[in-house]
Amino acid sequence: MFDKKELVLGKIDPGKTRTATIPLGWCDVEGHKPGSTAPLPKDAPHVCRLPRDTLSRQNGITVKFDEARGRAPAEQTLRVSLRALSDPSSRTGRCWR
Repeated sequence: MFDKKELVLGKIDPGKTRTATIPLGWCDVEGHKPGSTAPLPKDAPHVCRLPRDTLSRQNGITVKFDEARGRAPAEQTLRVSLRALSDPSSRTGRCWR
């Protein structure tokens, strides 16, 4: 899900910041039909879903930087936590079969 995602930021002057986002998981663009070649609206909302049976876990994501002159910052590792949906029987105290 996270492998081979790339954020292109361009030139960032000293003391400045820039933010880029990419969708993770299984994402659709609201109002866009799968397989359509119609251009996407610039601010179209993305609806991203993870499978309902996803287990609770933490993923380590290593962000590597690249710079044309070799002056990139050191790589950083982020921890992303996913929390599984609770079991419906544990929410109600009853077991449905």
